[in-house]
Formats: sequence, C-alpha cells, structure tokens
Amino acid sequence: MKKLVIFIVLLFPTVCFAEPTPTVRYLMEEKLSLFDAGMIELNKVVEGFCEYYKDIIVSEFPELSKVFPTTGSSTYVWDENKIVISILIVLDKKPTDEKRLKDFSKTIFEALQTNFIIDNKTGKPINPIFDNISELFSHQGYQKKNEPSTLQADLHNIMYVTLAYAINNPQNTFFKANAKLYGTEMFFSK
Repeated sequence: MKKLVIFIVLLFPTVCFAEPTPTVRYLMEEKLSLFDAGMIELNKVVEGFCEYYKDIIVSEFPELSKVFPTTGSSTYVWDENKIVISILIVLDKKPTDEKRLKDFSKTIFEALQTNFIIDNKTGKPINPIFDNISELFSHQGYQKKNEPSTLQADLHNIMYVTLAYAINNPQNTFFKANAKLYGTEMFFSK
C-alpha cells in the first residue's frame, strides 16, 4: 500500500500557482492600439538609423574628440498633432562653420528620407505601395474594412524631423534643423 501511495504521489505531483500582482494584472489587461504599436516600431527604425549613421557622423567631424548621436526617438506631440522624429548629435566643441552644420543636417535628413523610401527631391514616397510609415501603423497581412482611405496621406502630413546639435550634454543645444519628413525644405535655428 505504501508503494502505491508513493507511486501516486510521484505520478501526480502537486502544482502551485501564484496569482499575478495587481501591477502585472493591470499591464496584462491594457490594450495595445495600432498607434502604440506603430510608435514602438517607428522608434526601433529611428534607433537603427542612428546606430547605422554613427560612423558617418564621426567621419564628418574628425577634429572633435567625441562625436556621437544619442539614440534617436519619435514622439507624438498632442498639442500640435505631430509625430516628431528627433535625433540629437552631441559634439565636444561647437563647430565654427554654420554652413557645414546646415549641409550635414541636409545629408542626414535625406538619408532618413531614403530610409523611409521617400524621394528627397520631391518629398513624396518613391512607390506608394512600399510606404514604410503606413506599414508601421497598419495591420500586416490584411486591411480592416473601417480603415480610413486617407490613412497614408494623414500620416505623411503629421511626420516631422528635428536634428539637434549640443555640446557635451543634451541640455546645451546650440543648433537645430527642422523639416517635414515628407517635404524638401529645412528650417534652421540657433
């Protein structure tokens, strides 16, 4: 009989489960919208872009001992209904040639447009079928019946880029370049 009880205990082990904490339950019950998922994916693309162009930025300013972009990010600005892709480049010293900063900003901006398959001469998608931005903010594999027909154009109209240059830390910004991602004009400010 003892052998049978031991056999049953070994055959059917008891299992204990712990309840998730209220914080974990809250996180499990929160819904993820297409907008949230799109912003997460957009941030991944921008971070990858900055990592890829790190060496190019360093080669542009070889006379400075430290030149590096911080990880770029994208945020939604509620008050202005804009999605802003921000890239911060931290330098050791302030370059004396402002034209050089403008030219380099234009180069980085055009590279970012190329990354999103945008023609930098017209500011329009090279091929609307392969629109990276719209793909980030839509279901993959199928289209919902109630998806707005203007989704692609609406997203293009709210996409902006800010390139900021700082000395030694992000708070010491001394130069900015702003542009619409789907555009051709850049605006500079000190």
